[in-house]
Amino acid sequence: MLMVLLLAYLGTSLNELARTLPQYRSSLVIPLQRIEPWLQRAGIGVSVDELAKYIDPNAAMTLVTNLLTQLSNAMSSIFLLLLTVVFMLLEVPQLPEKLQQMMSRPLEGMAAIQRALDSVSHYLVLKTAISIVTGLVAWGMLAALDVRFAFVWGLLAFALNYIPNIGSVLAALPPIIQVLVFNGFYDALLVLAGYLLINLVFGNILEPRIMGRGLGLSTLVVFLSLIFWGLAIRSGGHVASPFR
Repeated sequence: MLMVLLLAYLGTSLNELARTLPQYRSSLVIPLQRIEPWLQRAGIGVSVDELAKYIDPNAAMTLVTNLLTQLSNAMSSIFLLLLTVVFMLLEVPQLPEKLQQMMSRPLEGMAAIQRALDSVSHYLVLKTAISIVTGLVAWGMLAALDVRFAFVWGLLAFALNYIPNIGSVLAALPPIIQVLVFNGFYDALLVLAGYLLINLVFGNILEPRIMGRGLGLSTLVVFLSLIFWGLAIRSGGHVASPFR
């Protein structure tokens, strides 16, 4: 029942967001009206009405989304490759010993594999819990600052928290841009500071401490296992990677 209510509220918020997109056009026209006299004095014969024809919020949102998607894919692929190489290099000195132990004691080797799978499941549970709290805190922060569509942006923070490194950046961009357009520069700075604080507390302090307890297996094993299962369930490959 709670999930149905959340989905209904999300649908309502998204519909309202779609209806307010034309307001971005009006908000962007206001700065143009302020600089029009300066342009006229400088001998630049451009009117605000002519410039306004080229301001299409839908096209701008589509362009920004495509650019962010391409940038995210490229950076994530590079990051994945670098991490895999680093972890493989770290594991190389211990690899012969581990292989010898598994060959000489097959039952213990199978038990080690089972522990690795259990640790991956344990990690996913912890990561989901941290992502939920991150989304709730982002929602509360935006609601306290009276930012519209705070629930949508909080849900976005929850979903993108699975993406290492750039997920928190991608989650912060839409509300910051929205506040910058509708509320002004100083309010946008407050939102930016809020997201930086959330990322500092959860991404750099709490999450490493929580993840460092109870897993106790090879970093490379966890990393490659998450990549494999992420690809298997078509979830974007590394969206559950534990390394931010």
